[in-house]
Amino acid sequence: MREGMQRITIAIEKLEKSSRNVANVVNSMNSDIVVVGGVGPETDKALSSVERFNFFNQTWTPLAELKMGRFGAAAVVFENQILVCGGVIGDNSDEPTDSIEVLDLNVNPPTWQEFAGNLPIEACAHKCVVYGNRLLIIGGGTNEKNFDTIYELLLVPPYSSKLLCHRKKGRAAHGVELFHDKVLIAGGKGTETDVEIFDITRNECVEMPPLPTPLWGMATVRRDDTMLLVGGQDNENNSNEIIEYDFKSGQTKNLAWTWTWTWKRRGLVVLLCIVVMLLL
Repeated sequence: MREGMQRITIAIEKLEKSSRNVANVVNSMNSDIVVVGGVGPETDKALSSVERFNFFNQTWTPLAELKMGRFGAAAVVFENQILVCGGVIGDNSDEPTDSIEVLDLNVNPPTWQEFAGNLPIEACAHKCVVYGNRLLIIGGGTNEKNFDTIYELLLVPPYSSKLLCHRKKGRAAHGVELFHDKVLIAGGKGTETDVEIFDITRNECVEMPPLPTPLWGMATVRRDDTMLLVGGQDNENNSNEIIEYDFKSGQTKNLAWTWTWTWKRRGLVVLLCIVVMLLL
């Protein structure tokens, strides 16, 4: 995993050089990402470990472990709390959960606790974004099917949830990024090249130009008006490319450099929220 993070660091540094806010990047203290859970490559069991990586210092710091091993989950940050939502817990790879664990970084020392609310569905390989005090749960699935749904869950009392809309196709292991009051949704299993925008205020989805190649299981980062789709898999093998997708025009381009990395855990959740701040 450390080799993989070193290669991510090289990638981020190259992106920083093209940013208009290089001075802010260099001076930023928000230089951490958090790696949560996943599947051990040797045991093939869900991991409960949580580690924090500092890009500038190139150091790892272990954080409190999850209450239960978990993979295929979605992760967000809300009011300085890390929420890890859904996924598969323990060794049961057939049944995803609707539970949420929260790590409150305002508490010293922070420990994982059960969140007061649950997801409205049991899901794995879904994506979540925070919009105000609401959590939007987009797609995901089980071993039997991929979901075409978008739900919302209130992150404050009464922690109620509701179905917002159905999309034309189900998708899982896709990429999402929030742009103001719209969510860009790209790729994923079941919709490998499809891209759409979910308008939160209008509660509707609009189709966008497709990706140049099928893609799922990738990481995403927002930069200005574009989504960067990093790595992932296509129909044949792992991708080591970065695709830039313009939120407004739907135009895409491959960035001029690639790299290769080897992860030491599968199905992990990487909280890219801090990295997103570096790239703005």
